[in-house]
Amino acid sequence: MARDVSSQPFDENSLVERLRDRSLSALAEAYVRYGPIVYQTALRTAGCPADASDVLQDVFLRLPASIQGFEGRGSLRGWLRKVALRSALIRCRARRRRAEVSLNVALSCATRDKTLAPVDRVALQRAVATLSPCQRTVFFLSEIQGYSHQEIADVLGIRRGTSEVRLFRARQRLRRQLTA
Repeated sequence: MARDVSSQPFDENSLVERLRDRSLSALAEAYVRYGPIVYQTALRTAGCPADASDVLQDVFLRLPASIQGFEGRGSLRGWLRKVALRSALIRCRARRRRAEVSLNVALSCATRDKTLAPVDRVALQRAVATLSPCQRTVFFLSEIQGYSHQEIADVLGIRRGTSEVRLFRARQRLRRQLTA
């Protein structure tokens, strides 16, 4: 008999245990529950729907094996966001070797503020596109996804101060671009 996910209270620990047991129903439940979060994280980081879809697929194909590394210190949702972020960053690094990363889709998500005129949104998109990949990543993680500098440092494997400097320089460059 199939489990009705919506009628039962959610127990994350039970889901994690079932994922560790390689339950297909648990994998399907995790996909339904966390797939949109993984996709949005990947989209904002990688910048293109095709790459975000690939990251989503990678994360959930590898989940039965990678869940063994989940230590339960935080939520499964947060852990999956970090896994998606790392996967998207790896994809960006590989793509950067071949060509510039396009962030138009991620920027359109970032510029949903209706107080900005369409011309201003376009200017913001262009300005963010001029940031270095390191600055752009920290900018999105901090300003769009709401990560703290310590979380950014942990995810990217850099020092907290490096994250702060990259965000400062990104903001400086954006101000110059938008006021010119």
